[in-house]
Amino acid sequence: MTDSIVRIGPKGQIVIKKEYRDKLGIKTGNYVETIIQNDTLLIKPVNVTKELEKIKKLRSQMSKNWPKGLNSVEAVKEQRE
Repeated sequence: MTDSIVRIGPKGQIVIKKEYRDKLGIKTGNYVETIIQNDTLLIKPVNVTKELEKIKKLRSQMSKNWPKGLNSVEAVKEQRE
């Protein structure tokens, strides 16, 4: 694949070539991650299902260590005392 130059639209939008979207499996409505690395903008597809699984795992880990019967404000107050 060759590099391409695209114009930024009036709302900051860019168009990703169809061949690139097809190669990366990006479809309408999918999410992408944007990363600035030095002077380069990277655009990576995001697997939302995979990210949700990470959040669920983190939530599960936190709930095991969460003080019983306290909401987040109460837990922070307790931690600070």
